[in-house]
Amino acid sequence: MIKRKFGDAVRSKTDVAMVNETLCKVLAHNLCVLIQEQCELGIETEFWAEKPIAPALPPVVDAIDVEPACDAEPDFAELAFV
Repeated sequence: MIKRKFGDAVRSKTDVAMVNETLCKVLAHNLCVLIQEQCELGIETEFWAEKPIAPALPPVVDAIDVEPACDAEPDFAELAFV
């Protein structure tokens, strides 16, 4: 069935390319069979269905909000992280 539908020759020259082309033909055949059976059996497919939106996560809180007491450089050794 694959040879009849997609041809019996491969156009690639290297061995690896020939194998890849043959695998692509097999994949295309399998997709054709799936689509045909979907039509014959009346299977309705739904892609990208509307999913319920997950509840929002609580906002992330910084470990410590420290404002310097003066204009001097803050001393990071004194900060305590949670």
